[in-house]
Amino acid sequence: ATEFKSVLDIEKNIMQEFLNTRSFGPVSNSLMKSDSKLRWIVAYSRPDKHSNFKKKDLVEHESGVFESSEKNFAKVHFDFLKLIDETNQKTRMIINPFDDSRFLFTEKVIQEQGQEEVIFVAQSELTELASLFKNSTGAAEIYLVNETGKILFGSMGLDIVKITDILDEETFSILRSKELTDFTKEVQSKTGISWLASGVKTGFENLSIVSLVDKKQALSAVRDLLRMSIVLAILLISGVIVISIIASGTLTASLTELYNATRQVAAGHFN
Repeated sequence: ATEFKSVLDIEKNIMQEFLNTRSFGPVSNSLMKSDSKLRWIVAYSRPDKHSNFKKKDLVEHESGVFESSEKNFAKVHFDFLKLIDETNQKTRMIINPFDDSRFLFTEKVIQEQGQEEVIFVAQSELTELASLFKNSTGAAEIYLVNETGKILFGSMGLDIVKITDILDEETFSILRSKELTDFTKEVQSKTGISWLASGVKTGFENLSIVSLVDKKQALSAVRDLLRMSIVLAILLISGVIVISIIASGTLTASLTELYNATRQVAAGHFN
């Protein structure tokens, strides 16, 4: 979450400089040098909603050096025109189209009384985030979802597109409310699997993290722990009983010997 927020904060500052000056300048230069996770940001603009978006400016980070070239951007094979169209409709997107640690962030901004429109597209290398969501181990499945329940990226264990394929709409609506920020609930999937579901808001643009844990696997660990505790308790009690028997046997023998010696003394046998 820290890595994610850090990149978004830097991107916002770079975007703000472009909106103020219509170009990426000294602020972008400094910020791109300071963050190696942010690879490039490109700005597309159009004078009004009836025109087409055209690339206006671009900044890159190459081996720790600020660049105004297109070394990294040119290497990306992606349908940016389609991405621009989708962002124009949705305003903001976060996608992971390359099936690795590269993420694309897009943002649409309308300037000057609703006339000029700008769309920013940024690529970041979020290794920690990708590892968290895609390589979750054990019974847990972790997903980053938007306000509609669409999975932006996450674990590969379940073949689902929307988290509402698992969660009922009422449960997921908790994350859309202003009063509540998280939930924990047992849910039943369409395939009959019981899941222990939990969700929490990220605090950024209605994105939430949802975790699903197979109830059977989760409780099996508890049962194993309980079984082990019972076995240890039995061994402990058995050990105490054995020690008590040995100790009592030794004490009884000593008392018997003392009793016999006392009788000998009473009979006048002092030897």
